[in-house]
Amino acid sequence: MQNSNKSVGNEKKPSIEEIYTFCKRKGFVFKTSEIYGGIAGFFDYGPLGVELKNNIKNLWWKTHVRSRSDVVGINGSIITHPKVWVASGHTKKFSDVIVQCTSCKQRFRADQLVEEKTGLNVDGYPAEKIHEIILKEKIRCPRCGGKLSKPMDFNLMFKTYVGPSQTQESIAYLRPETAQLIFSNFKLVLETSRQKLPFGIAQIGKAFRNEISPRNFLFRCREFEQAEIEYFVNKNEIEDCPYFEE
Repeated sequence: MQNSNKSVGNEKKPSIEEIYTFCKRKGFVFKTSEIYGGIAGFFDYGPLGVELKNNIKNLWWKTHVRSRSDVVGINGSIITHPKVWVASGHTKKFSDVIVQCTSCKQRFRADQLVEEKTGLNVDGYPAEKIHEIILKEKIRCPRCGGKLSKPMDFNLMFKTYVGPSQTQESIAYLRPETAQLIFSNFKLVLETSRQKLPFGIAQIGKAFRNEISPRNFLFRCREFEQAEIEYFVNKNEIEDCPYFEE
């Protein structure tokens, strides 16, 4: 559904803009604070949207948690100890590559810019490799034609501060995913729920990613909800797990 009006059979494929216009007109989703111009990557759910969203979440929870004896749920905090994100590697490696125009100062996600200009899929490439491609293909700013800076890594986590002072010790992050709280709470959940391996822990909750260039409506935004299950198995008893496949 990415910005295409090409026909599939006899049906016209709707563009992202048409999908958003429909959702807004019917009361499903609005651009947040639209009366003040909005802010990219954030959306509010209207009367129909919030009901649909809650119905999906309730059905998912009923199907994957309440109807199973081997899955329990948690609701983890959005802000947690920053050491969680250090241990998981998010503070160093949870990033996209960004470039900036040296003339108009506009910033772009480097892999998307390269793909748009050359058709090459360079998602996950290191900054140095993307820089080589930009130089080789002579890619310039799509807005003003200016020269692009050397690509650099941009961490996608939203940084905030806990407490009255803004110091290095008070830095915290809005969680970029929900799985880490499942992992850090594993031992406590195992002890208090009286579950035995294999079993799963489920969670539905908000996650936040400071996308360089959010686009495609709800498909790539900065605030969203995730529903997931992490299933834990004793590595010495894998053969006894009915969900494991070689």
